Amino acid sequence: MKEIRFTKDDLVAYQGISQDKNPVHETGVVYGIQLMARIEGYLKEWLNLNEVTSFEYHLLQPLIINQTASLVIATDGNFELFYGVKCLGKGKINGK
Repeated sequence: MKEIRFTKDDLVAYQGISQDKNPVHETGVVYGIQLMARIEGYLKEWLNLNEVTSFEYHLLQPLIINQTASLVIATDGNFELFYGVKCLGKGKINGK
């Protein structure tokens, strides 16, 4: 299990790069692509994935800044992201 957390500074930095001005992020909702990029980085590091790997994602609920989510990986290449007992998203590592 890997913990994932974002701060307001993380959102501001991403907004500066992406120029995404969607007002929902002013409420503290983490950018989906920002979240997925972090998850992808953790998965590649954690599972020692050195080759090009593709991922599928299904975001079910938003992650809010300063919430700590838990990334859980199954042996079949599936993964889930939880905040407490609430599932925020599911995904699959293609080719696993």
